[in-house]
Amino acid sequence: MEFPFKVAQISHNVSESSMPYRLNDALNRHAEGTDSHLLLRGAGNGIGKEIRRSCYRRMQDSAKRWVARGMCRLTVPYDRNTPFYSVLGMGFSVDQMEEADIVNLHWIAGRTLDFSRLHLIGRPLVYTLHDTMPVTGGCHGEMGCLLYRNSCRGDCPRLGHILGCGSWPGWLFRKKKEYFARIPDLTIVTPSKWLLDMARESRMFEGRRLVHIFNPVDTSVFIPPVNKAEAKKRLDVPENSFVIAFGAVNLQDPFKGGEYVMPILRELYRQGARHIHLLIFGNDDSSTEWPYPCTRMGFLADMGKLAQVYQGADMFLNPTKQDSLSYVSLEAMSCGVPSVSFRTGGVPEVCLDGKTGLIADQFDIDRMAAHCLLLYNDNQLLKRLGHAGREYAEREFSYPVIASRYASLYREILATGCSGNIR
Repeated sequence: MEFPFKVAQISHNVSESSMPYRLNDALNRHAEGTDSHLLLRGAGNGIGKEIRRSCYRRMQDSAKRWVARGMCRLTVPYDRNTPFYSVLGMGFSVDQMEEADIVNLHWIAGRTLDFSRLHLIGRPLVYTLHDTMPVTGGCHGEMGCLLYRNSCRGDCPRLGHILGCGSWPGWLFRKKKEYFARIPDLTIVTPSKWLLDMARESRMFEGRRLVHIFNPVDTSVFIPPVNKAEAKKRLDVPENSFVIAFGAVNLQDPFKGGEYVMPILRELYRQGARHIHLLIFGNDDSSTEWPYPCTRMGFLADMGKLAQVYQGADMFLNPTKQDSLSYVSLEAMSCGVPSVSFRTGGVPEVCLDGKTGLIADQFDIDRMAAHCLLLYNDNQLLKRLGHAGREYAEREFSYPVIASRYASLYREILATGCSGNIR
């Protein structure tokens, strides 16, 4: 199919920091002839258009939500994020979806789309996975559990038991696989090779084409500072301090590893590192007393302001327990700031150990502290990692690069009539 063509990016509510927004922005700015737009579960923040639903379906969906919440309440232990919505999702207008030539699905679990109706969309579907939910019975992070390789049959450590019935996770897995199998034209994209391997191992998408394309970062916004001292001054941070930044959308998110920050910092203090200042961003309800002076930035929706935080930092501390591809490390790297991270998920694909950052084995707090201390004491290493990280971001993750890769995939699917099936 020749240019131009239209792409619908489908997701729940998004912000400027979310991948669907960034991909949509990258395509419209850098992929000539591609008309991309966002269709969202809710568009109250003025970004994108809302997914249309009939009044009758809205009433149905409301009843389903209550059923799903009741089922979540039966889980032991209770987890409000238990994703029964995967099979009790919300309705949508097929006609609205078909206004595009190709439909790219993103965060569609929860109350976004009814998986059982995806096959009714008469357009090729691309499904970009952002966590492990699509390839498991429902876990957004598998955290070492390998039951997904066996269709989640067995005693799920995350979902627990529901009324003593251990078959629910396997049932959820089978229903999702059944719904995905009905879709005639489906291609799967993963942002990391780690998640690509999981998708292959889980066999959720057997016979489908699986493609690896990194998530994009706007390297024209997330740029190294011209003058580090001036960047610190803008944030009212002492010029002579070694600045460690860390943060997430929600610092209490159990996957982000916030509980490891304090032990790491205490070990740094114990080993004599004194001239440290902390920059913390993200939603944080805690009143933690840190061992070092601290500047709390709160939740930052403005990407320019977030970039200023990275620019004022000397290193980024990322103790995440699991990420398909760590955006915070990617943003820091694009600003020329190296990360210290755990070896988990797709994080080592951004934070290349000894090249663009430093990696410790998962939950090895002593090694994380040792890496921080190394950067604290070795300014040349700090600069070398930061410079190499910026080059890596421009080469592999920039808007033009990722927009080109997605546009090429879309063109191939539309031009050849490729259904995304392996024949």
